[in-house]
Amino acid sequence: MTVAANAGPDVESPIYETGGNGPKYSNPGGQFCAFHLRTTTPHVWAWLYGAERESLIADGFEPSAQDDWFKVKTMLEAVRLVKWTLKAHQDRV
Repeated sequence: MTVAANAGPDVESPIYETGGNGPKYSNPGGQFCAFHLRTTTPHVWAWLYGAERESLIADGFEPSAQDDWFKVKTMLEAVRLVKWTLKAHQDRV
């Protein structure tokens, strides 16, 4: 989430859905990522604009049954997600 918040000077303050699902980050092009935080299991679901399912699977991320969402379970996976978050921001501008 820190990467999303600092992806560029045009990132808008995150919007939090009612129900506490997690923050959504936008720039002038629209929403470029979202995170659904989990408290009962040790992972976060991440959605990234334009991310190709096959590419994220090849990078080691576990997909959700729901399209375009991926599980982030460890700090190492969070670090690998950085490039995808920055790409989503850039592609959405």
